[in-house]
Amino acid sequence: MPYNAVNDVKMRILRSVLTTLCIAMLLGSSAASFATEREELDNSGWVLGLELGISAALLVGVAFLDAPESCRWCATNTFDESIRSALKAEDDAAARLASDILVFGVVSSAALAVSALPPLLDDEGIAALQNVGIVLSSTLAATATVGLIKVLAARERPIEHHHPGKLENAAERYVSFFSGHTSIAFALASSATTVAYLRGEDWALYSGLGLGALALTGASLRIVGDAHWASDVLVGMGVGTLFGVGLPLLLHGRSKSDSRNQLSAQPLFLPTAPQFGVTLSW
Repeated sequence: MPYNAVNDVKMRILRSVLTTLCIAMLLGSSAASFATEREELDNSGWVLGLELGISAALLVGVAFLDAPESCRWCATNTFDESIRSALKAEDDAAARLASDILVFGVVSSAALAVSALPPLLDDEGIAALQNVGIVLSSTLAATATVGLIKVLAARERPIEHHHPGKLENAAERYVSFFSGHTSIAFALASSATTVAYLRGEDWALYSGLGLGALALTGASLRIVGDAHWASDVLVGMGVGTLFGVGLPLLLHGRSKSDSRNQLSAQPLFLPTAPQFGVTLSW
């Protein structure tokens, strides 16, 4: 690829990242402009502390696992190959860097901003800490799950599959399934949005749309950068959302009844059949 063309690709990616960063800043500032009577949440004291401790301990334990030295899941498929062919960039390293900045910089900052800034501006420091704690707990749990499954699956990354040895870090070559960036981005976005809804914030829907768009952009860049197959990203989206929505709903529902619509989750046991499920009320 000519030098000027490479620079053009990098500049377009940089402009995209800067644009999403501006969107993230607007999310936090616009959310803070809504005046809302904030709901109290259940299990926001020692239970949240225990939850954070367990999630962090699991993540530390997974970090000590040895990365696979070869692939157990080496085969590819038509679906993943076709998506890769359609989206992969020539300058895949720049796309991977952009995804790092977007997920770990923009999405994380935006999710923490919409969780902490509105209560802080209303002099509700405890609520801000609780919100951030719930978001972090959901994200840490999702990250620990990703790390464990990556080691067990030992799936070959697309860049390693098509260009063996191009990745200098050998520990990164066989941990494709599933996408950690995507799981983290969607856990952050969905948990921040779920917490905002549980708090009764009027802007929760707009926050969810904005954070979701940022997370989706970061996830797409993992395919563009040849770091993950499309199926890795799709599963990462699902797992991240599952943790981001499920943990706050199951462990931190509203502590008082309200006349507005409420979303809650609780186990459902059916005595007539050996089944287990979850009921949702809206």
